[in-house]
Amino acid sequence: MREFMKFYFKQIFIGLFFFFSLLDASSGLDSNPSASPENLKKKKAPSVFLGFDLKPGFYDNEVQLEAPMLHEKYDFRCSFDGSIPTKDTPIFKKTSIKKTTVIRCGVFDGAFLKKSIYTGTYFIKETVSMPVISIAVDPYDMFDPQNGYYMKGVKECEKTSSNSPCWNANYYKKIELPVHIEFFENSQSEQAWQVDAGLTMMGQWSRENPKKSVSITMRKRYQKGRINYPLFKVRPEASIFKSFNLRNSGNRFYWDYMGDALAGALLEGSTVDYQRSRQVVVFYNGEYFGVHDLRERSNEHFVTTNYGLPAEKIESIKHIERGIKANAGKPDAYIELFDFIDSNSFENSKSKAYQSIQKEVNLVSLADYIAAQIFYRNGDWPNNNVRAWRASPEYAWKFVLYDLDQAFNFKWSVKGFTDTTNMFMWLKQGGRSLCNDKRCFATIYNKLIENPDFKRLFINRSAYLFHHFFEPERVESIIDTMVASMPIEELQRDVKRWPRDTPPLTFDGVVFKEFLKERQKSIWQDYMKEFNLLDPVEITIESVGNGRVLLEGGPLASSNDGITSHKIKFFKENPVLISAEAINKKNRFLRWKDGSKQNPRRIIPKEGATYTAIFTKN
Repeated sequence: MREFMKFYFKQIFIGLFFFFSLLDASSGLDSNPSASPENLKKKKAPSVFLGFDLKPGFYDNEVQLEAPMLHEKYDFRCSFDGSIPTKDTPIFKKTSIKKTTVIRCGVFDGAFLKKSIYTGTYFIKETVSMPVISIAVDPYDMFDPQNGYYMKGVKECEKTSSNSPCWNANYYKKIELPVHIEFFENSQSEQAWQVDAGLTMMGQWSRENPKKSVSITMRKRYQKGRINYPLFKVRPEASIFKSFNLRNSGNRFYWDYMGDALAGALLEGSTVDYQRSRQVVVFYNGEYFGVHDLRERSNEHFVTTNYGLPAEKIESIKHIERGIKANAGKPDAYIELFDFIDSNSFENSKSKAYQSIQKEVNLVSLADYIAAQIFYRNGDWPNNNVRAWRASPEYAWKFVLYDLDQAFNFKWSVKGFTDTTNMFMWLKQGGRSLCNDKRCFATIYNKLIENPDFKRLFINRSAYLFHHFFEPERVESIIDTMVASMPIEELQRDVKRWPRDTPPLTFDGVVFKEFLKERQKSIWQDYMKEFNLLDPVEITIESVGNGRVLLEGGPLASSNDGITSHKIKFFKENPVLISAEAINKKNRFLRWKDGSKQNPRRIIPKEGATYTAIFTKN
């Protein structure tokens, strides 16, 4: 029995030895290329290739790349056109890189690739003062004149009217190409991150523009399935991303570089969800492709990044006219919500229907979202571009600001919408498609506005939004910051790469400053006319101690602890609901400075009045 056990364990040991030897070889580690004492003494170079001595990045002059030391049985093969190397790719030899080049290399054992592909971009004599994204992709799959994903390709498109997209074009196909992404903060910085990912075209009519918009998705089948890097300076705490877009400015391609992005940026710090962005310069396979808008994607990844909620719990939908589709999860709950809205009245604040809708929808965020759309004069809404999400069952539905290309009185407006169109009329009718059927987004506003509590909430949240977030100095500062992030020489280079003759492009943000300045004046008149309100008056709402004041149940812009003060315009004699909320359980609301202990508190705004909430420790 003892001898049998010795033999048994010996066989197991031999089997495991050969198994791990094969596993080691297949991984490319090859720590023991030969068992002979002679080869052990020689210490043959390993088969792993981790990178050239010169790191990818920006260089003032040509660079020399040396072939790595590898075990003699391996071939080191590299491509220079963005394609993944194969057994037929030429063996790499010492090479001079004289122009911007993406080099992709692999170690081969005959026909078999060892370990992963190395990819790196060497920028030669390139000076870029903006963030840079380098994309490596198979050139045939992406740019072949007849078959390339970026190209029109098909002959049927030759017959297509210039006023209509060619829906048969290659770039309208449902394809995802494997790509490699590198990111640099500018030409003076080292590579910040790199990742394998998938690329798909995005947009509708805007795919017809010569510069395309693309979506980048990190999946585990490619590599890591995520990047860990703060892409957007306004939210450095949000650092885990599973996807993003590279946008061509959409419908504003021929007009400006910032319209859609600006609409979101002005709402930073509000209750409105929007896709954060920054402008970058993109290279494909070492070729300059110009300025793109690096943008968060409106899907479950957006919620995970910004709220830390697990993707599997998220329901993300798009609501276009009466069509409701899910980006994540199922649309069933959202459809049920609108069926409930269609079949109920919400005029009575004490009704079960209104109490239910308060739980199902974040009404503060909804009010802020609708007010922003009205302010921006977005003609491509509400029948279009509605996005919403929830993390069932803990979170109520929130709406996401999405695609405001047609805002700011855009000249290529949708049918039926002009510079003089009344936004309340446009909203209530459901935009261009008219709300004469079920499951129309406009119905939620049309029904809720009949409720006195929601009407008060909507008017007062709107007033706060207009007075704080669209305050002229704040607006001009944000516009100036965005303009400064896109140096004129970079924009001029982009125009040279992608010529646009008419209408003339604008670079300085002046058109937005002018629109927003005039809109700041007219919006108050629009509300006064719509709701029969009096002129606005300015009051002060502040807190002392570890607490904050809520406006109509929703937060005000965050400030430091201690004394927090907000000067806000409200419509004269229109009631306002404020409430005091302690920051934590160690503190409590004591009273208002004028002696009132009512909480929440209903006030009638009068010019110069101040309402101070005082907090104390328990």
